[in-house]
Amino acid sequence: MKLYNLDKLRIGTRGSALAIAQTNIVIEKLELAFPSIKDIIEIKKINVSGDAFNKHPLRNHGGKGLFTKEIDQAVIDGDVDLAVHSLKDMDSCLSKGLTIVAVTEREDAREFFVSKEIKNLYQLKVNSIVGTSSLRRKAQLLNIRPDLKFTNLRGNVLKRLEKFNSGEFDATILAYAGLKRLSIVTDGFLLDLDSMLPCLGQGIIGIVTSERNEKIIDIISQI
Repeated sequence: MKLYNLDKLRIGTRGSALAIAQTNIVIEKLELAFPSIKDIIEIKKINVSGDAFNKHPLRNHGGKGLFTKEIDQAVIDGDVDLAVHSLKDMDSCLSKGLTIVAVTEREDAREFFVSKEIKNLYQLKVNSIVGTSSLRRKAQLLNIRPDLKFTNLRGNVLKRLEKFNSGEFDATILAYAGLKRLSIVTDGFLLDLDSMLPCLGQGIIGIVTSERNEKIIDIISQI
């Protein structure tokens, strides 16, 4: 199949299970608009700085853009045709020459509090340890439970759950959208928006391409 005279549609993404799941969501939406487009799609997994700095908070190394800049650079260099990102990982300003050509419908944006045998924050034991490196999450939790203690936690969803299940801390917080997209069921409960505001853009997938690539813009804008 040749679409818009394209022999191949190259999609850049991180290599994590969630990133691949989100890329497949985009491909499924493209397939609805262009049947058999899968025949020309190539997924290119790109190593990003954010995955390398997995022991310290991202703010110590340059912020959340560390999850997107190498993939965006691949678009700029012409190594891939488009990038698939979690919108929450993107900087507020794109690199020159790039554009967000489409976003997916937002998944449930709430946070999921991972902990065993409790149904709300008040049932958590005094001085419990929560694994998170997010200042946003820490501040909002301390507003409700000033006694809580924290330990830095980085890594993808599966690694965080592995550390929780091994007993390294008493609880952690994950984006519910990620759990849903990975079909993961774990102990814990959803936090209502009055208790925990999510990250800006949480639950949305953003698709980035070159603002000069009219063919790709035309294709992706169909979804």
